Amino acid sequence: MKNIRKPNFFIVGAPKSGTTAMSEYLRTHPNIYLSNPKEPGFFSKDIFKPLFQSEEEYLSLFAAANSNHTYIGEGSVHYLYSKEALPKIRSFNPEARIIVMLRNPINMAHAWHSEMVYGGIESVLDFEYAWSIQTDREQGRKLPKYSSYSSSLLLYKKVCQIGSQVKVLLDIFPRNQIHFILFDDFISDTNKEYQKLLRFLNLPDDNRVEFPLINENRGYKWPRLAISLRAIKRYFYTPLYNLRRLKKLTGRGVETGTGLLRMVDKFIIIKGGRLPLRPEFHQYLQCEFRDEILLLQDLLGWRLDKWLENKTK
Repeated sequence: MKNIRKPNFFIVGAPKSGTTAMSEYLRTHPNIYLSNPKEPGFFSKDIFKPLFQSEEEYLSLFAAANSNHTYIGEGSVHYLYSKEALPKIRSFNPEARIIVMLRNPINMAHAWHSEMVYGGIESVLDFEYAWSIQTDREQGRKLPKYSSYSSSLLLYKKVCQIGSQVKVLLDIFPRNQIHFILFDDFISDTNKEYQKLLRFLNLPDDNRVEFPLINENRGYKWPRLAISLRAIKRYFYTPLYNLRRLKKLTGRGVETGTGLLRMVDKFIIIKGGRLPLRPEFHQYLQCEFRDEILLLQDLLGWRLDKWLENKTK
């Protein structure tokens, strides 16, 4: 393999906080090269087994980057949550720039549950019940069948403990190498937050004026049927897909088909907002995340009082 530059920027999280949209906006900048897939997960093997096991395979994702690309990077959103990813990234490239997008953990947890249901990883449709069985799941009970993913993805409170996660990040990387983006600000003025990020990276404006909606909430017409189909896909089809992708990138692997599954998805997927939380459960989650929100507020100097207001969004 030719000499390939190491990635020098990472969007490390948090899930359901705008990272996919920001990645797609950055992807077209002439001085940025972003991996495809966006989330190779190479440094978070404690969360799930990544497709690219060796550093050589991982670096093959960036082989097409050229001298025009000041930054080459990726956006694996589990890195912030992972116990091992951040130290590994620091060791891999001590000068790397880190981008973190953060969201009210109450809304984040609700959205993450929807994402897990949509992906066939979560079999419990009711978020309140899924929340209530986290202790069981941490001890290996009440887990979904036919899931090859770590149960840690279903520990919604731990996934969304963004105050504690940011504290760990700040202990590992210098503050001047990290750029934080508040999801609320990103939604209210996307262009402003995009420009602020470019300035952090010391990159010129690429004159982007359109910021289309990307990765909106998705659900199913028939959730139970869809979950079963998704689980089957995860259990049987994903390994074959990974082999096919590995062949494309490294020459090793097998070819597989994808048309039938895409047809099924088009028929059963619907887009739109999720059902709101019950006010009582929302208040309960405010208590659950209060210390995390106050910690994040102290660490970053942000005013996050509105996240603790007695209302649902």
